Amino acid sequence: MKERLAQLKKLTTEALILNCKKVRDKERKSEVALIAFLSELRSRCGFLDYGYNSIFTFCQQELGLEDGPSYLRMQVAKVCQRFPQILEELESGRLSLSSAAKLSPVLTQHNVDELLTSCAGKKVREVALIVGELKPESLFLRESILWVAKRKKSRFL
Repeated sequence: MKERLAQLKKLTTEALILNCKKVRDKERKSEVALIAFLSELRSRCGFLDYGYNSIFTFCQQELGLEDGPSYLRMQVAKVCQRFPQILEELESGRLSLSSAAKLSPVLTQHNVDELLTSCAGKKVREVALIVGELKPESLFLRESILWVAKRKKSRFL
């Protein structure tokens, strides 16, 4: 690893930026492939054959992912069965994994194209506001949790 870091020092800033973008594109493709595999595994309930009770548990225990990443991938794997165009949005970078997970509970056949278009390129907080307009209870719940955490002076905020 030290040799690799030493090699990077020899690159121009322009070359570093170009390589960052190439690696980011590969990462997106890998992420989309993983979600597609998880989606198919979920549709077959294939995780049950290996002793896992959910895709979430499979992601944690078999793939070694933490809770947050497991949850996001589980949500998106579930929704992309109905709306595979989400995978295209993820791969292109128009939609982040977090934004796709936020959108998942409000997507329908009637609004999917409109929502994907309106959320393209937006930050997850902006997507959360759009979701909140469609499903106000999700905003209320989030604000309630934040209020309670602040009242308790949580060290997590």
